Amino acid sequence: MENINPIERKIVRIDQVFAVGGTYEDPSEFTRKVNRNLLILNQSDKNCKVKDIKFSAFSDPRYSGAGPILLAFIIAEVDVDITPEPEEKSKKRKKKKKKKSK
Repeated sequence: MENINPIERKIVRIDQVFAVGGTYEDPSEFTRKVNRNLLILNQSDKNCKVKDIKFSAFSDPRYSGAGPILLAFIIAEVDVDITPEPEEKSKKRKKKKKKKSK
């Protein structure tokens, strides 16, 4: 059997921006979406620190029937695994020869 060495993990802390947005009839629905994304972020990274949340609202004349477009940008410091993935050894396959047509 091969002696497999465990791969040393490289984890760094970086700031990432997570965007949440869309057209919502009710602003409370948008608030729920932002809170849900914050909950998912906290569940995926226990050490995350939310630094800031920036909100933006605008309307697009091309979509006159829709309400305003609401955006939230969540700026958080998270752990990111930058360990390179090991290359898998692939089997070399022989190329099939094409039959010559007469």
